[in-house]
Amino acid sequence: MDLGEFLSLLRRRWWIVALLVIACLGSAAIITKLETPVYRASTQLIVNGTSNLSEESQIANRSLASGRATTFAAVIPSKFSVEAAVRRADKNGSFPGAGYPTVTASASGNDPFIEVQVSDTDPHLAEAAANAFVAVLPNVMAQIDQPMTQPDEVVVLQPARFPSSPASPRPFQNLLIGFMLGLVLGFSAAFALESIDTRLRDSDDVVAATELPMLGVVPYEMPEEPIPVTTFPMSARAEAYRRVRANIAFMAATGIAKSVIVTSATSSEGKTSLAVNLAIASAQAGQRVVLVDADLRRPMVQTYLQLATHPGLVHVLTGTVSLAEALQSADIGSFDVLTAGPMPPNPNELIGSASMRETLRQLKSAYDLVIVDTAPILPVADTLHLSLMVGGVIIVARIGETTRERLRRTKEALERVHANIIGVVPNGVIQREDSAYFYAYTYADRAVQKKKQPVSTGSDTGR
Repeated sequence: MDLGEFLSLLRRRWWIVALLVIACLGSAAIITKLETPVYRASTQLIVNGTSNLSEESQIANRSLASGRATTFAAVIPSKFSVEAAVRRADKNGSFPGAGYPTVTASASGNDPFIEVQVSDTDPHLAEAAANAFVAVLPNVMAQIDQPMTQPDEVVVLQPARFPSSPASPRPFQNLLIGFMLGLVLGFSAAFALESIDTRLRDSDDVVAATELPMLGVVPYEMPEEPIPVTTFPMSARAEAYRRVRANIAFMAATGIAKSVIVTSATSSEGKTSLAVNLAIASAQAGQRVVLVDADLRRPMVQTYLQLATHPGLVHVLTGTVSLAEALQSADIGSFDVLTAGPMPPNPNELIGSASMRETLRQLKSAYDLVIVDTAPILPVADTLHLSLMVGGVIIVARIGETTRERLRRTKEALERVHANIIGVVPNGVIQREDSAYFYAYTYADRAVQKKKQPVSTGSDTGR
């Protein structure tokens, strides 16, 4: 994973990282609050190095003192030594009911110094006990048959000072540990969620899952602006729809796609949004365009364009009305629309009928571009019939909802019937994914456009 992929992962999963960091910081703060403060007093002792043996050299004396220091360091934390130090510290009854503090002592073995540390919840007891060891050590050594050679063999080099602040807990250290632990757990959870989440994350995922050309990238949709090509022409979404139109126009010039169907793996991926805005953008570019709503199960084109449901495609296919009578002129944009009509009992048979093929043939001969909004691929087989009657198929995939597996199955279903898939359009892309595709909104233009023409009430998120 390179830096760009890591940053993309962080943008998608920042919430789990933040949640675990906050949880660990909160836990560290609670533990710090509940932990009893412990004070630590330190004293440094030194062994003189003299003994009742004859001194042959200063080196021998120093070596003897270093060895004795190691012995004393081992004895000081013992039960006898600690009890004796506490009794001496409490000789005036200053610490009633005092327990036994935690005592550690260390000596390197290379020098005569002994470092003694006494930890207790009472700072006064910690200080007094630390300073008492130099006085009680001769008696303690005598109890374990290790008599001191002389009373001043061990002297205080640096007395213990009163510990004004506790040695533990350490709030800053605990919070830092909590923060680092939260980051580790957060990133681990983010990577785990990423590995099990098969939803499309960005446009690169769409291309990788389908290995199809990307006709354009549509930014995240705003329900209050279902037709931005008309209501907000300077927006990023409007520009994205025009990009798709330009790519299809290029293919039409090469004889590939004079008629296209717009479909998706499942519902609510934005296929109707693309079909409607693509039709308007193509009409604005000077093409003669007809938009056909061939989704006979959940038709939405008439809602977007606020057109009459009857007559529609179903009436044409059943021979109730002629094609010319069923075509309507859209109120938004200069193009014709063939709505779906009433929901039939046999949509699959009507879509795959010879009447449907003939209707499309007539439309292709009368218009520069025929755009057909169809049902999703995976739930029903309607679109598979239609895919063989047009020049190309456009697949819409909603980022963050469609899974890679569904998209692959959609492509495979179309390839099995030898449909001509001309490209894929990622929908609902976060605007910062690729700034080259998107432009900043011009709010003044937006205000002017809304005054000129009210926004359609059709929902952009349902289809």
